[in-house]
Amino acid sequence: MRGAIIASVDPDDLLVKSLEAGERIVWSDRPHRLAGCLRRALLARMSSGGAFVLGGLIVSIAAVAVVASARYSLAGSLPGTTDVSLLYQLVLGVACIPLGLEAIFFVQRLLRCLDDRYAVTDRGRGIAIADGAVLFFDLPPPEQVVTRTPGDVEHGDVELGELAVQELSRHGPRARRRVTFHDVSYPLIAVESIRSAARRPPFC
Repeated sequence: MRGAIIASVDPDDLLVKSLEAGERIVWSDRPHRLAGCLRRALLARMSSGGAFVLGGLIVSIAAVAVVASARYSLAGSLPGTTDVSLLYQLVLGVACIPLGLEAIFFVQRLLRCLDDRYAVTDRGRGIAIADGAVLFFDLPPPEQVVTRTPGDVEHGDVELGELAVQELSRHGPRARRRVTFHDVSYPLIAVESIRSAARRPPFC
């Protein structure tokens, strides 16, 4: 199976299908906080430039509408308020097109975030389903696996640092990127489980 995750594929089944022969999952989890997914989806859309383009377009259209309506009103070119109302409706209608598209892209990103899955195996490997892709990487040294979440908090992030990551849909050398397991349950316990898997001897 290559490429982005197909909507009909269960992400938990995809984790199992990503295992090598004889390999076992020793820890797995998923993001548990909707607020965290919302925040990451919003940041992803903003970083992609879509939000800035959308904002600039709406501001530009609104500015043109205000200036045009003011000039027509002062010059007496419009016979009544009906034409001004139609102008505002036209501007709002045009502005709603990119707004609707941006909303669709945001919802798609949010749904992908809710399907994220994280796992570590008995061979010291990590598997992540994130942003519609399946990622593989070797676990870092145990001391590199950390969490900044206090012990009395149920959900939090586990950071694995910058790792060489291979995406299932791409061939070639691995790309280095920061790996974080977001909003997993009982992050302190998760850290110990992942560190234990990282201490396992390499599979021969």
